[in-house]
Amino acid sequence: MIQRIQSIWLLIALTCGVLTFFFPFATYPDAANQFTKVMTMSRWYLMLLTILTSVGSLVTIFLYHDRSIQLKVNYASLITGALLLIAISYKSFSLSGTVLSLSCLLYIAIPIFQFLSIRGIRNDKEVVEDSEHLR
Repeated sequence: MIQRIQSIWLLIALTCGVLTFFFPFATYPDAANQFTKVMTMSRWYLMLLTILTSVGSLVTIFLYHDRSIQLKVNYASLITGALLLIAISYKSFSLSGTVLSLSCLLYIAIPIFQFLSIRGIRNDKEVVEDSEHLR
C-alpha cells in the first residue's frame, strides 16, 4: 500500500537491494595490478543474503492487512540486511589493497530504510489501537 510512509521506505530498501546486483562494492588489485571488481554475485552467500533481504522488503509491502506479521517479516529482513552488511564488510576488508566504491553505501542504506519502515509500522499499529480504544 503506497499511501503509507513505511511502504516508501520498503520500496527504497528494495530498490537499493536490486541495485547492489549491478554495481560493485569494492575493487582490489590483482597480480597484474589490474583492478578487479567485487560484486554481490561473486560469492553465493552474498547473493543469497541480498535476495532474502530484497524479497523480505517486497513481501512486507503487501502484508499491510496484518501488521504483526508485517513487523515479523520486516525484522527478519532487517536481520538479513545487517548480516549482509557484516558479510560485505568482512569480504571487503579481507582482501589486501581493497578500495571501497561509492555503491557500498547501498548496503548501508538497506538496513536504515528497513528500520525506518519498522518505525512506521509501529506508529500505524499504535494509531489503530488508539482508535479502537475510542470505539
